[in-house]
Amino acid sequence: MSKLFRTKEGMTIAQLAGAWSSELAEGGEDPKQCEQNLVHILMEDILNGRLDDSGPLRDDGQRLGLRLITPENRAGFIEGRQLLDLIRADQAWALHNVLVMKEAVLDFAQRHHLPSPSWWADSSTPTEVPNDTKVKIAKSNAEAASFPIPGQATANPEILK
Repeated sequence: MSKLFRTKEGMTIAQLAGAWSSELAEGGEDPKQCEQNLVHILMEDILNGRLDDSGPLRDDGQRLGLRLITPENRAGFIEGRQLLDLIRADQAWALHNVLVMKEAVLDFAQRHHLPSPSWWADSSTPTEVPNDTKVKIAKSNAEAASFPIPGQATANPEILK
């Protein structure tokens, strides 16, 4: 499967979690549980703005590691905090309509001490995460930063509304 994604500049959250989780699952770990955990951690980072400054360099000098697929099937720039209401309204929709750019994924893997996805780590035209990339760390907002992992109790059931 990795060869199919090698030339993509980004992937939806669902595509990324589905493909990468099988590489991240260790020992007897259930790949589906690993996928759910990956989505949980990725969503936390997205909503806290940690992927906002780790995408490809734009014409205006900014970096945005996320794109939102618009109704016109175009990828529009979006910051993580802008996704809170969309994710609350329909998390499944967000999983299939939010793109995470390659550079943001590589930065995410590095920050979480995870092996990079093989299709991008082994790419013949690698994209490096610049050393001067600063990670935005938003102040903790328990409601925005905490997504329940399926199968585990949550302290704030209002999050799913």
